[in-house]
Amino acid sequence: MILVNVTLGLLCVLIIHIACFRYYAKLKKIEDEKKKDLESRYRDRAKERREGKGVDDGQQDMSTTADYRAVAPELKA
Repeated sequence: MILVNVTLGLLCVLIIHIACFRYYAKLKKIEDEKKKDLESRYRDRAKERREGKGVDDGQQDMSTTADYRAVAPELKA
């Protein structure tokens, strides 16, 4: 009788482990699919610069602060 209880207990533990494994395997598969989708849309700009591709022939503005100017604060009475 004790052997049957131990065997049933081990069987239950095994079933739970298999269910958990399947659950996490499914989560991993979904995560891998999302990662693959993001990688397909990723653009490696550093690699493009090294290879000379995708460059706008030097027409990019290097300074983005050229459009700003200093303004003195207003005096309120």
